[in-house]
Amino acid sequence: MRFSTAQSVRAATRASILAAPEDEIPTAEELAAEASLLSRTVSPSDLDLATRHAEDSGVPVLDALLSCTNEDPDYLAERLAGKLGVEVLDAHDAVHGALAADDARAAMQSGILRLANGDLVVSLRGRSVLELARRIEAEPHIRLRARLATPQRFTEAVVRTTYADLAARIEEGPARLDARFSARGTAISRISAAFACLVIATSLFAAIVAPLEANIAFGLLFMTLTVLRLLAIWPDVPEPTVPRIPDAMLPIYTILVPLYREPSVVPALIAALSDLDYPEARLDIKILIEPDDSETSRALRNVRLGPHITVVTVPEGGPRTKPRALNAGLALARGSLLTVFDAEDRPDPGQLRAAVRAFSDGPAHRACVQARLVIDNSADGWLTRIFALEYAGLFDALLPALARTRLLFPLGGTSNHFRTAVLDRIGGWDAWNVTEDADLGLRLARLGHSATVIASSTWEEAPNRTASWVRQRTRWMKGYMMTWTLHMRQPLRLYRELGLVNFLTFHAFIGGVWVSALILPIFLFGVMKDIAGGVWLTPADAWHSVPPFAIHGFNLVLGFGTAMALAAIGADRRRLKGVAIWIPTVPAYWLLGSLAAWRAAWQLLRAPFKWEKTDHGLARTSLYEEQIKDGF
Repeated sequence: MRFSTAQSVRAATRASILAAPEDEIPTAEELAAEASLLSRTVSPSDLDLATRHAEDSGVPVLDALLSCTNEDPDYLAERLAGKLGVEVLDAHDAVHGALAADDARAAMQSGILRLANGDLVVSLRGRSVLELARRIEAEPHIRLRARLATPQRFTEAVVRTTYADLAARIEEGPARLDARFSARGTAISRISAAFACLVIATSLFAAIVAPLEANIAFGLLFMTLTVLRLLAIWPDVPEPTVPRIPDAMLPIYTILVPLYREPSVVPALIAALSDLDYPEARLDIKILIEPDDSETSRALRNVRLGPHITVVTVPEGGPRTKPRALNAGLALARGSLLTVFDAEDRPDPGQLRAAVRAFSDGPAHRACVQARLVIDNSADGWLTRIFALEYAGLFDALLPALARTRLLFPLGGTSNHFRTAVLDRIGGWDAWNVTEDADLGLRLARLGHSATVIASSTWEEAPNRTASWVRQRTRWMKGYMMTWTLHMRQPLRLYRELGLVNFLTFHAFIGGVWVSALILPIFLFGVMKDIAGGVWLTPADAWHSVPPFAIHGFNLVLGFGTAMALAAIGADRRRLKGVAIWIPTVPAYWLLGSLAAWRAAWQLLRAPFKWEKTDHGLARTSLYEEQIKDGF
């Protein structure tokens, strides 16, 4: 097989985009050596197809063989092991040694696990098998200490040998690097609950004793949110059409998918991941499951997973949260870029390429790219319709405007894409924060990194049952309370790190969300009290006789009005049909959010780290096919 001399040119071009050192394109000599090693092990037609694919895509021949042919990894491992004179690692083999968590990343990227006793476990991917063959040729005795493993078996061996340190690492998260960035312990939750109670008590007292002053204070809070919402009125700037990035220039991309007791969504999840327009040989997909989740484990065994998809059983420990599972995936990530998808997500097939372009075209301090989240089952009922309006206003109107003005914005819990090296440097996710996305986005901003929003969409399922919705929103509110309290422990330092504008934006989004939800029923009580008391149009006896109705009118018109306008703008941009007519009912939706906020304040005292999981697989309708055809 004749390999192109353009390999070096492609490597240099891709290096200028994003390639990490472990992600360099193999040389023509390496491709030829691999082809020679695989000869007489696979059919000539498969080998010819794989070598041509490897040359065009800039990947090792072995990776190309597994991604573009029907070769079974287990059977191929047996044949290659026989040719090299080594053993095959199977599920029953014991792998001894207690390595550090840092060794896990090194092993995953190199494809070679070096055990404490000198033994080697070599993954059936990349350059690792070629390196093993060269070492055997130089030192024949090495074959007695080496075992060949499929990517799945190799991952399991890495987890087993780093288990103890890995369990501690994923629990610590950012606390390992800086204790001020972790919600671990009960202090933050108790202080958060105390702040929530103080907000409630102060609001009640002010509404009864000083209603005019209370309305002015509430008005200032709503004013900050109103100003930020007004940014969404600016027209959305369409992203320019750019040339498609060649496969040989794409970096390895890690995708983390945490699952827990969700066997019913597995087939649809694998189908959605298979639809991604990204070369399989450059994908590193890790499905993260818990040790006691036998149902999901069984469902995963019943579907065909390509060699680029591995199942990781997260080490035992606490707390049992999504961010803790994500930290395990981060420790094992091979890619220079990394993203998170939820179990029910259906991402736009071109999303990974769009994120690569956003990183390569952006500044060096850009650490995160957020895709737009869309409610897929908006036709299920009133609750999902309003949820769809909420997401359309947030992801299709407000967040793009905040990103264009370089303001801090809250990340979504899924479809946020990161530079893996940056995640490593900041300690990953906080396993003790139940709204890990908001906390992570704020930490990135505090440490000098920026984020942006891309037009690519991810469709996800919204709870269509009130009880499930309240549980999900309780978790969000609880996490926002914890995040606000955590980062406000040193307010002056936070101010210096964020700057004035982002400091105010932080209070509006992270603090304002739960404060406004807590005081909403108190505010409405004050409005009804004034109306019932006949003072709606009566001049006040203070503040230069400002009539109370002016303050109420300000809060109602600007606060509620801009929120509804935001929903309308988002619905128009998202082309949500038959949903905008429900905008006037948004205040009722907010009252449900208020219930969740009060429940969150109570839960902070009783179960601060409890993760109330959202049920998936219950949707009755889908918007995905229609919107994909419309170009979203």
